[in-house]
Amino acid sequence: MYAAPVLPPIIVHSHDYNELVLAATLARRQGRPHARFLLAELRRATLCRFEEFPDDVVSIGSRVTYRLKGMQAVLTDTLVFEHDAGRCPDGLPIASPVGTALLGLRVGDRMPFQCDGQDSEVLVEQVAHATAGGVQSVPRGQGTSATNAKEALDRRLDHGLEETFPASDPVSVVCT
Repeated sequence: MYAAPVLPPIIVHSHDYNELVLAATLARRQGRPHARFLLAELRRATLCRFEEFPDDVVSIGSRVTYRLKGMQAVLTDTLVFEHDAGRCPDGLPIASPVGTALLGLRVGDRMPFQCDGQDSEVLVEQVAHATAGGVQSVPRGQGTSATNAKEALDRRLDHGLEETFPASDPVSVVCT
């Protein structure tokens, strides 16, 4: 019998959530195969206020050290949005399979994912958060507004999911 893998909980700070939904929606519109993965991860994410974001969680702008299943080498990249990938020499786009898998994980978490049809897994070893003044363990300084309330963000994500999976799509139901 096949057992679904147990996925680690993920945390996303409210400051990035809207742009992450936009990135997922754009990836879906471009027909990128991993867009569903990013949308699914955003759906199951727990939102956290920016100023209370844990220092051991991967977010946009984090410099993350990780290891891929089956590889001895340790990799270190900065998680970035697609439009910032060209400006950051070690940038790992959020809309890539590895980037999506890393989003919201804590140090020590393992996350299964697929890349080019192959099963893989990533292990987070270290996380550092960048600021204008250098590297900082805990992100600070950005507040949340009423427009970033979880309910409002969920509505935006629901809208993105409805565009991806319209209710008018035919659905097959098999009764036995």
